[in-house]
Amino acid sequence: MQFNAPLAETMTNLALEPREIERADRVVRTVAPASWSAARVEAWLDWADGLPRDLPNGATLTHEGLEASVLDGGPTLYVNRLSAWGLSQGVFRSGAAMRGFRDTLLTSLLNGCAAPAMRARQPAAVGETVDVSAFEFDAALAAHLGAARTAAAASGALAATQSRLEAVMDAVARCDGPADACADIARNPSLARAARQARDAGVPDALIVQAIALARAGEPRWSAA
Repeated sequence: MQFNAPLAETMTNLALEPREIERADRVVRTVAPASWSAARVEAWLDWADGLPRDLPNGATLTHEGLEASVLDGGPTLYVNRLSAWGLSQGVFRSGAAMRGFRDTLLTSLLNGCAAPAMRARQPAAVGETVDVSAFEFDAALAAHLGAARTAAAASGALAATQSRLEAVMDAVARCDGPADACADIARNPSLARAARQARDAGVPDALIVQAIALARAGEPRWSAA
């Protein structure tokens, strides 16, 4: 993966300013992007308070310049630590690649293009170094993809059901006969075809009957119902 310098260079154009932020127990002075609201700055300060500070043996990464003081140094600590561990684990081919990643990520954070997210289930303390080999990665990935496919299939099934039911309602609404006849499968061929197609698609009979009743009552769409 390549990390381009132009993104990192936008740090020089980032407007930073000293801010006074009222926290739960005190008022603190920090440096933050000028466009950020006080609530946003406070949320990032809360996040920075809980960051782990462990580094691989021998790592002494530092970040100089004004950005090192932004948000009490939280983003800088975060990207330095992440980069250091990545380099020690062989994620980066060289120190230059690691620094490109570090600078790009820091710029993305402070420009609001990215934000760290907490996983719903943490195997250890937030941000604590974990041996990746301890996880069944393939199984976890398969489970994730399976859940995504299930969700997509469910969404598709819901859309197909709605489409079939709306076809049933449309067959009633477009009928030119008496209301009773238009809502009767035996006397409305278009309705009979739409109902058969809905049943063949797996739509329960109860929903088909409900769609017919709604259409007879003047309801224009199943989704509205």
